[in-house]
Amino acid sequence: KVKRLQLLFYSFRFLPQHRNMSWTEDGSGNLKVEGDKLVYTGAGHNKANGLWSQGGSGYWQFKIQGESALSLGVTSRATFGPGYNIRGLFYNGSGNLSEGGKLVRSGWGPRLADNDVVGMKVEQNTDRTRVSFSHNGVGLGTAFDIANWGDELCPAVGLEKQGQTVTIMPGDMSSSRTDDARCAGEGFEGNWTGAFPINIRRQPNDWRVAAFVGNNYVTAAKINADGSLSAGMPVGTQKMLPPEQRVLEEKAKQFLGGITGIRREGERLVVESTGGRQEFTYAPPASSAHREDIPWMN
Repeated sequence: KVKRLQLLFYSFRFLPQHRNMSWTEDGSGNLKVEGDKLVYTGAGHNKANGLWSQGGSGYWQFKIQGESALSLGVTSRATFGPGYNIRGLFYNGSGNLSEGGKLVRSGWGPRLADNDVVGMKVEQNTDRTRVSFSHNGVGLGTAFDIANWGDELCPAVGLEKQGQTVTIMPGDMSSSRTDDARCAGEGFEGNWTGAFPINIRRQPNDWRVAAFVGNNYVTAAKINADGSLSAGMPVGTQKMLPPEQRVLEEKAKQFLGGITGIRREGERLVVESTGGRQEFTYAPPASSAHREDIPWMN
């Protein structure tokens, strides 16, 4: 795997170099610029952002080193800023999508790790912007499909842990592989669809189960000694929904808060809950985020 990732990333080193390209740090004093590399130099827990000088439509790869508490994506020069004041479109190390400070999609893609390579394709014209990603050579599909955002967008990175570095390398749009190419594994993790879409992620002592029903809700289902699950109260965003969606929203919240077991039956995922048994099928990818999902755009 390591050899394949090295070839994947370092093949871009042989593209023509653009000497005028560089990073701009946010003035926090927590980043060091080393050519095409950003290095986090702060004490930790203070997010710092970098903005790449080249913008517009294009394809870039990010090589990650260090902890995965970071964000990769795009912003404009007007919406670039320090810490969580930045506004943009980001794929976070947790696998979530965000707009700089707030969650947009829970569990959209895989979690990121040390030595991962993330590809990002930006397609921008006068009436639409699309941002798609790949992870270690596997396409993840379109993360953001935004209408009527005309500002030129540039790659941007947010770091907040000691030892983190991100190295960027421009690539060739024609060679990008960001179309979704994921498939179901043997376990529970991933995106699933049924009465409503869910995402499941394994944590050391629990399963994190998220549902999207206009708002994003997530619960931690603790693994008990007998293998059963005990779910906590779901928490989520608070966007006002139309009446017809509120019924499904309430059903999803009751379902998440009452989860008692998860199992696979062939290709299906079965989740038992005091709020009702639900069956799901694998659903790659999670839906793209649109303008109405980005709080600061509305």
